[in-house]
Amino acid sequence: EYGLGAQILCDLGLKTIKLAEHMGTSRARASEVLHGKRQLTLPMIRRLARRLDLSADVLVGVERTEKRSA
Repeated sequence: EYGLGAQILCDLGLKTIKLAEHMGTSRARASEVLHGKRQLTLPMIRRLARRLDLSADVLVGVERTEKRSA
C-alpha cells in the first residue's frame, strides 16, 4: 500500500531519478518511497515541499484528514 505522500508524488508523475534529486537522496531510497516500502521522513517532506512548491500538509495528508472530519 502506498503512503499518501507517495501517492501524491506518483500523481505528479515524478520518476525515480527526479524524485531522488528533489529529495536529496539516492535513487534506491526514492524508489522505496514511490513503491510504498518506505515512508517519507520529515526532512524529505520539507525538501519536497520547498522544491516542488507544495504545502508540506499535502504530503502528510492534513488537508484530506480535515476534510473527512468536517
